[in-house]
Amino acid sequence: MGDYCTNSLDCSPLGICRRLTPDAYPTCQEYGTWGDFCEESSECEKALGCDKGPLGDGMCGRPREKGEECADNSLCAEHHTCRAFGPSKKYRNFKLCLEPLANGRFCREDSDCKSGVCAKRSRNKSKLCRDPLPLGSVCHSWNHCASGLACRKKTKDSNKLHCLPTFSIGEPCVGIGECKENLVCRDNYCGGYESEYGQACIKSRECLGNLVCLNRKCQRCLNVYDCPSYFICEENKCIRM
Repeated sequence: MGDYCTNSLDCSPLGICRRLTPDAYPTCQEYGTWGDFCEESSECEKALGCDKGPLGDGMCGRPREKGEECADNSLCAEHHTCRAFGPSKKYRNFKLCLEPLANGRFCREDSDCKSGVCAKRSRNKSKLCRDPLPLGSVCHSWNHCASGLACRKKTKDSNKLHCLPTFSIGEPCVGIGECKENLVCRDNYCGGYESEYGQACIKSRECLGNLVCLNRKCQRCLNVYDCPSYFICEENKCIRM
């Protein structure tokens, strides 16, 4: 515990990758208990939620139940979403933890819906919950297409976006959601989320485990100056002081 990390896979199965304070680097830690700093509810112990303040600073605490006021989804208990109380504009800033909406109901955000898709109807500006769009459908958001599909142009000169198959590793891409699951579009090509030793990088968070980004390549540290603040280089790994 305490080692620098980029995601929770670096800490599995004993802990989770999280920050201890808002300005700290992420390290492998146990799940947050009541009162600990958090950014997402997944960082807190089971049955606790991440209660965020107006500045985005969160604290592990009791998740909000159905009908309780909320600011975002991380505050609500399992199987509930933080959404406006009604479709009227006067309810826009008044949100409660409620059950997600079924298809055909008015919505404001994707998270309002059971399907995860809140899209405009073709004839007016109102939005409705609906199933993810099938292959070939016209789309407007990267996450509105069915699994295995991406909202992208058919050709470079196309004006409209369509739900089309995602790209495999090594294939060219333009933006978010265009690559297959567990891949990301980096430098206009689909690749892995984290780079292994010797692979190209821009920031250390792009490198696996305790590797750091030096001279635009993921490498092992040689001295303390290669590591982020509050870390030392021990056995060629950046370890928190």
